[in-house]
Amino acid sequence: MKAEFKEVPVPPRWCMVCRGEIPPERVLRHSGTCSDECSAQHKRDMMNVKAGKICRLCRRPFRRPRRVTIEEASTPLPDGCVTGTQGGSETTATAKNA
Repeated sequence: MKAEFKEVPVPPRWCMVCRGEIPPERVLRHSGTCSDECSAQHKRDMMNVKAGKICRLCRRPFRRPRRVTIEEASTPLPDGCVTGTQGGSETTATAKNA
């Protein structure tokens, strides 16, 4: 006597790449994409993400970018400059008043 299997309804799932509905046979295989083209595109995308994190030759992770401190970021002002003034506006204002 052979056991009969009931067909289980498959809930709809959506493709990670094109956001289309995944066919039931691919859902049963636990696929996250709806077609082979979407699967290849997803694989390329993941390889590009990985390429930005580790070196493909030595497999070492890239170093973190160096943080710039406030002292390094700020450059000293030349002598005679006052913060908050705009390019010679003080001299023109005093010349007009005199």
